[in-house]
Amino acid sequence: MIKDFQSLNPDIVSIYVETIPPGQIMKGQILQQGEIDGQKTAVNPDLFASVNLGHLVNLKRKGLMSDYMIYTHNKLELMVAEGNPKGIEGPEDLARDDLVQSHPNPVTEGIFRFYGSEMLKDLGIYEKVTGNAECRSCWAVEGRTWFTSRHHRETPQRIEDGEADVGIVWTTEVVHAKATGRKVDGVAILAPLNKEDRVGYAIGVLQSGRNPYNAMRYLSYLGTERAQAIYAKYGFGRATADELRLKPIPSS
Repeated sequence: MIKDFQSLNPDIVSIYVETIPPGQIMKGQILQQGEIDGQKTAVNPDLFASVNLGHLVNLKRKGLMSDYMIYTHNKLELMVAEGNPKGIEGPEDLARDDLVQSHPNPVTEGIFRFYGSEMLKDLGIYEKVTGNAECRSCWAVEGRTWFTSRHHRETPQRIEDGEADVGIVWTTEVVHAKATGRKVDGVAILAPLNKEDRVGYAIGVLQSGRNPYNAMRYLSYLGTERAQAIYAKYGFGRATADELRLKPIPSS
């Protein structure tokens, strides 16, 4: 995406991208202008994107953002070891007692806080899987369910290391892992449990940014067919023409 954008806009020679959970970026970096988990970050970013529109609503309340658009979609999937040795067939199997699970933590990771947890509640197995724990880098259920420290990209490693049998991830993470030769597979989650009808990535220009013109150029690029085709190549769902139009961020 970045290389393609720069090929069309050669005057923009340097772009910095952070892909840690957006809630951490919003709170630690944008609102507090500080460090995230002790690591220094770039301050005053030009664009902010999140899989949770509520983050952008919060920025609007702070006077830092006014408009947004939905630029791509995703859905939940289960990641398992290559060949699916435990024979996991779907999310209902997360209630099994013989599985060690690795899931995004509910404190800082929107994939679980807003979507994965809802799926488990829809299935009536949330308490069994999580023990109602609210923590990170911890055993939510001792010896059975682990919550990641910072990002759900930790789950493929835990599966490859034999520390977990299954984890809730995005479909795009399964696509990427397999494309890079990771020893994992995916188990599809059927709609509506996969939340594909609700998962839309929202993005907007920060009024505190240093390069507003370039930020708008990037938003314009996201709405092109070539940008949408790149997202589709990596397993994302395309945004509609209406979603790709800028509109005011709702008040709540």
